[in-house]
Amino acid sequence: MAVWVDFCSLPFCEVQVIDFHQTMEVNGIRFWCYTAGHVLGAAMFMVDIAGTRVLYTGDYSCEEDRHLRAAEMPQFSPDVCIIESTYGVQIHQPRIMRERRFTDTVAQTVTQVCMLIKHSIDQNF
Repeated sequence: MAVWVDFCSLPFCEVQVIDFHQTMEVNGIRFWCYTAGHVLGAAMFMVDIAGTRVLYTGDYSCEEDRHLRAAEMPQFSPDVCIIESTYGVQIHQPRIMRERRFTDTVAQTVTQVCMLIKHSIDQNF
């Protein structure tokens, strides 16, 4: 049976923000989170239920990036690991190639905008 929770309709006082590595306990269930390295703020959650540890994460990356740390390895292995992932086993281009493609695109865009501005000035003066 699936249960849908509309988090936006919950009273704000029921939402709590926790820091990475901060342990929380609710009704005897302890949990804490690690960085997932996927996007800014992405987290993996370790949940301890009666001594059974479950690691839950969405997408994660073990590769350090210029703006992100790699996913953290928990200090102990979970009994169960649940990974909900968009990419699965997708192989990405090496970082240097992705960065080059990004900077080339930015440079081309800036050049085109400058040419457009120059053309506009030339036409009006």
